[in-house]
Amino acid sequence: MKLLKENQILIDELIEKLKNSNDIIEKANAIASIYLVAPELPEHSERWMDSFEKLMISPKANDISFLLDTLKDSKYASLIKVSKSEIGLPVVVEKDNPLSLPIEPQFLKKSFTSIKDRFYADTSVSNGRLEDNILDVPPIDSIYEIFTFKFEKLGIETNKSGLISHNETWSLICSSLTYAGTIGPIWYFIRKTDNINQLKADLKKALNTADTKLIKNLKKIKGSFDAVFSEEEIESTQEYVRNIIEIKEFADKKRENLAILIEKQKGTPKELKGVALEDFKKFEDEEITLGDLIINIIDDKYKFDNNVKIYWAKNFCEASNEEDDLEGILAIIKTKEMKSIHTVARKAIQMIDFVNYGPSVKINI
Repeated sequence: MKLLKENQILIDELIEKLKNSNDIIEKANAIASIYLVAPELPEHSERWMDSFEKLMISPKANDISFLLDTLKDSKYASLIKVSKSEIGLPVVVEKDNPLSLPIEPQFLKKSFTSIKDRFYADTSVSNGRLEDNILDVPPIDSIYEIFTFKFEKLGIETNKSGLISHNETWSLICSSLTYAGTIGPIWYFIRKTDNINQLKADLKKALNTADTKLIKNLKKIKGSFDAVFSEEEIESTQEYVRNIIEIKEFADKKRENLAILIEKQKGTPKELKGVALEDFKKFEDEEITLGDLIINIIDDKYKFDNNVKIYWAKNFCEASNEEDDLEGILAIIKTKEMKSIHTVARKAIQMIDFVNYGPSVKINI
């Protein structure tokens, strides 16, 4: 059975629980949980799997609590219907029951593997937890994915004006503001919210959970926040704004001087030549983006050694200042081998978000 990469993390946790338990009932519950999150069964499955086909497993409160606790420590995880038949998990949907799991019925049929499905699942959970005064926001990597590909491309439903509900944006914004490093994208999500006043109310409710990082970062961006809502200009002297302007100016200059940098590296181990140089020429001719170049580096198209890969990925990322570059920047964050430049990528995303969707900045001459 081939395991999906994201499920492996969750399944490992469940197997560990199974191994460490001496209680037969707890072991049985762990096996049932593994069955719930295992990937689709192969066409010719092992005989022992047939016994599971005869069972109808209905998750109980303690099952869900354990799975959610495990998910909290995992990068991604998915609850997947594994039966080959059309019959899924037997459930009762009680809309008005406050103890019910916050999940939409359509998500019982498919896994949460796609970005779109994770978005709906994560935001539903966030809303349910907030009712209990608990701040439980989507993972920051999901926020980067949604910002990179945008709601429309992902097939996330919008209204006629291209906006989505405040119920679905507040948790994305809070995820970016509670991340323990560089603030993630927030301005795109604010601009795409259908009801700004309701969004403010949601954020105020989130603040009531007393999350220290949220309180600190909302205070840091308050001037820009107020400027967006009032549609006024923000002073460039504010620290948060000034830092982003510095990143933007550095990126603009870096982009302008890339050809000089490439010329400087001729005759060194970092020299761009062959296909790599040809692709850079295509970038100069606006046939491809810096994001495309970064992806080619990560995909090992140019056969660089690791140090050279990181060197050029870092320089191209520092020069990335357009939305068209986002897929390459995201690829850096998704690549463990690029961990040393993840902060560079996160700052690039923060800058691109602010420049394209943040408040207008008043430049003092």
